[in-house]
Amino acid sequence: MYPYPGREDYGLFVKRQIDSLTPLGIESDLVVINGYQSKLEYLRGIRLVNRALQSKQYDLVHVHYGLTLIPALGINNVPVIVSYYGSDVMDPVQWVFSRGLSSKAQTHIVKSEGMKRRLGLPSAIVMPEGIDLDLFRIIDKREARAKLGLLQEIPIVIFVANPARKVKRFDLAKRVVAESKKAIAGLQFFAVTGKLQDEVCLYCNAADVLLLTSKWEGSPNVVREATACGLPVVSTDVGDVREQLQGVTPSFVETDDPKKLAERVTQILSNPTRANGREKLEKSSLDQVAIRLITIYDKTIRKTEKR
Repeated sequence: MYPYPGREDYGLFVKRQIDSLTPLGIESDLVVINGYQSKLEYLRGIRLVNRALQSKQYDLVHVHYGLTLIPALGINNVPVIVSYYGSDVMDPVQWVFSRGLSSKAQTHIVKSEGMKRRLGLPSAIVMPEGIDLDLFRIIDKREARAKLGLLQEIPIVIFVANPARKVKRFDLAKRVVAESKKAIAGLQFFAVTGKLQDEVCLYCNAADVLLLTSKWEGSPNVVREATACGLPVVSTDVGDVREQLQGVTPSFVETDDPKKLAERVTQILSNPTRANGREKLEKSSLDQVAIRLITIYDKTIRKTEKR
């Protein structure tokens, strides 16, 4: 989960978190485990991590994603923090590994209360990913559409995820849009994937609805990004989306029924308007999350030193 050539958007939230810590005095080195290439990379990562730990003295190791605790198995003298992201807890197979490896870490960070319950670790800290509120901001819709080369007067629904990931259920999204088109003439649907954050921001400002149809999620940052841009959201009931959208109107959380989801999309598109809720995101800003994370680092180090 880190950007690489050809997929500069991949794991960008991890890079953003690292970058947000640097101005606050945190020095870090990065070991990337290419799990997207092969699951064997997690085993090969043990050597990479050990080599890094032999190069200098570190205060702690922050592991991102449950399976990435495998490369941390050789760590004995440095405290370990792990951040779980979603599928590593919600996927039945990955859950087995994440839960089994959890004792390797002294501190656990999850993105939602649902993840905490499923992981079965009462001491886990709930802390969603930070969002860059300077980047994700409200822009005039006509200006955003002009920059993207989109027609001005058409209704637009966007799906911000990789359609190839089965857990995102792009097939369900397409069924929802097909139902919505029966009531909304000229509806256009775009899958926004492989885009850098500034372009995602433009799509969030150019669109009328964000459609999220995932089978499971931890705490999808795309919902916060949409809310920061005033984009209404229609979502399946996954992760903490219901909590994120509490008091945000117009936005809806529905069952997996494509007709019911389509009814909500149609409801918004029949009277398109921007959503409220940006003010809810102050505590989720990138800067605020970075400050909280440093506090977690300090407590973990002190707790380990007392042992």
